[in-house]
Amino acid sequence: LDEPAARDAFAELRGSLERHRLFEDQRVLPCLQAGQDITAEELARVTGDHQVIGDTLELLENLVEAIFCSAQPRRELVANLSRLGRLQGILEHHTERETRFVYPVLDQMPDREFINLLAEGLLDTSH
Repeated sequence: LDEPAARDAFAELRGSLERHRLFEDQRVLPCLQAGQDITAEELARVTGDHQVIGDTLELLENLVEAIFCSAQPRRELVANLSRLGRLQGILEHHTERETRFVYPVLDQMPDREFINLLAEGLLDTSH
């Protein structure tokens, strides 16, 4: 296993997800009015997803440490593959939720200049 590459890849993933989450929390979600644009329950789920993603990233950071501190890193990795799959599932579910409940509302907003700025901001968070 290439420890430096794995650590760099995880740090890049974590940074990208954190930038994206913060942008949505600070710029996108405040644009939505609970009960009007989105149900309060669905807005709470989207916000809750962000917390679950953050918690899962913490678990994965601990897993990366455990793998590379182990006397048998490959065995440790194989034993914990389901944890890696969990993050993928969480991200896919969250993306589906946003695709169904958040972004269609933004697409209908009349201030196209503002929506374009939001879209550019989201693209910038992926770097």
